[in-house]
Amino acid sequence: MRLIYLLPITLYTLLVIGACSTSRDSNTTQTPAPSVSLSDTNETYDALWHQVDSLDKIKLPKSALKIVEEILRDAREQERTAQIVKALLYRERLSKHLREDSYLISIDTLEQELSASSGPLKALLYSLLAQAYDGYAKRNRYMLQGRTNTVAFENTDVSTWTLARLQQQAAAYHWQATQVEGIADVPLSELSALLRIGKDSSAYQYLPTLYDLITRRAISYYEDTRSYLSQPADRFYIDQAEAFAPVEAFIAHDFRAPDTAHYQYKALQLYQDWLAHCLERDRLMATVVVNIERLEFVYGKSILPDKDELVYTAFADYLEQLPDSRYVDSNTYAARAEVNYYIAGFLQGRGKLREAYDIAVRYDQGDSYGATRSRQIQFDILTPKLSVKAEHFVASEQAALFRVEYRNIEQLHTRLIPWSSSQAETYRDKRGIEKRLWLAKQAVLRQRAYTLDV
Repeated sequence: MRLIYLLPITLYTLLVIGACSTSRDSNTTQTPAPSVSLSDTNETYDALWHQVDSLDKIKLPKSALKIVEEILRDAREQERTAQIVKALLYRERLSKHLREDSYLISIDTLEQELSASSGPLKALLYSLLAQAYDGYAKRNRYMLQGRTNTVAFENTDVSTWTLARLQQQAAAYHWQATQVEGIADVPLSELSALLRIGKDSSAYQYLPTLYDLITRRAISYYEDTRSYLSQPADRFYIDQAEAFAPVEAFIAHDFRAPDTAHYQYKALQLYQDWLAHCLERDRLMATVVVNIERLEFVYGKSILPDKDELVYTAFADYLEQLPDSRYVDSNTYAARAEVNYYIAGFLQGRGKLREAYDIAVRYDQGDSYGATRSRQIQFDILTPKLSVKAEHFVASEQAALFRVEYRNIEQLHTRLIPWSSSQAETYRDKRGIEKRLWLAKQAVLRQRAYTLDV
């Protein structure tokens, strides 16, 4: 299950959104910014952010920026991490209306903030700066591809960096973000001003800490194939069956790489750390979610010829290791339903529909994600499906071949209709159900019903 937490206000997003808008502040009399008096409440901040957004919508970035600066000043005094980060990002987005080279200036500003930060704020800034460097590299990829690295001096001018240097910086910052102490004790509920939680309200319950968020963002970067453009010459391949091992054995295994900077290797290390973190805190559902993601990752990247069998066995064995429960509303039942759904989905994807259906019905009760998806698998398998393919060109007075693929259908009815160029033109002009209704009215030369093997 992918319970992806997304920061709705990211440096890359803010800069791109604003690139196409124009400011009226340079030509319009400014609306005086209201005085700001902040208390340590989210409600007060929410009201002020509403003012900022309102001013931004009517193209008054200078007025909005004054309120943002006041929010930032107060948030620093009260050590409100989420509000600090939000204010920094808003400041960069609003400032770009007023200056050139906004992306690089924003990176430099956040670097300065990073050097003066600590704790959870530092982890968030590491993660956001990693995304910023990666975003700059991707936006300017074709311009940067021909550059070569400088030697013999420390080049701090980001605008002159190579594609490889930018991606290495992004990779390093993602890693450093996960190593900041104390983030495992920061609940995401304290960062609600920065987060957009999807419809699945179980997100806080399953992966509820800043460590979970930061680690997932780092792994997502290391998994991204576009990030492999600057990989070491000595590649690391997932060619060890231990990558599919049970959780404890996987955590304990010492994976070796010719170059430890390789992204797949780093992702494996983070999965080991993340799973160990979940086990130490006895977080059952978190362990299940992370282990599923681990198995999905190693299956997708592994070059082992028997990886299908390895991943299926890993899921099946993991299900057997989980404690059993008959209580549909319990975490234990939800955990088993989650793993069971992936087993059923694996078989369904390989055309083993009967086996997939039999497994899907085992844990399909309740409202957990796994149970809900298991019911969807059952519905998909039982839904009648028909696909008919014909030859594009058929010789005159020769039999035409049709390929019929079907499921849960006992009879197939066919009608042979004489066809002319005028009919073809009329048919092309029809839309949706009109096509079927029109065809039903055409003269029939021959019709026949076929009984299909079930």
